[in-house]
Amino acid sequence: MTTEIFKQALGRFATGVCVVNFLDGDVAEGVTISAFSSLSLAPQKVLFCLGNQGKSQQRFQQVDRFSISILTAEQTVLAYQFAGESRDGIESQLMTVDGLPAVRDALAVLVCAKGASYPEGDHDIVIGDVQQIVLGDSQKAPLLYYRSTMSEGPIYET
Repeated sequence: MTTEIFKQALGRFATGVCVVNFLDGDVAEGVTISAFSSLSLAPQKVLFCLGNQGKSQQRFQQVDRFSISILTAEQTVLAYQFAGESRDGIESQLMTVDGLPAVRDALAVLVCAKGASYPEGDHDIVIGDVQQIVLGDSQKAPLLYYRSTMSEGPIYET
């Protein structure tokens, strides 16, 4: 099995796109993630995977709290900005929730205390203990990552 076939196989699993934000001193930092999941209802916990080779991972090691913003399809450009492209104008798309930066107009924002972290391969598995939740507009389409491309996901009426 080659790395390319492995990537192609996993790329066929659609996933949501989020941004993890945190403070590096007084500076709002963030990184785009697609490996995010609920972990526990009681107590309320989530997990995400963060590449352990980048600058964001080094900065993230120093924090004890962070936010996770679940993005809408309208926030594709922002997702690419936090994935490493130019961050010009990014500050205007952020808000503050419980003292932390978070993405304005996201589908949801979870404020978390950093729990355990487990190195595995080229990523760290990070546990977040959920402290606060801000819900956004549930009628907006989610941003999905599928076959190495970000695109709009469907809205299902309930």
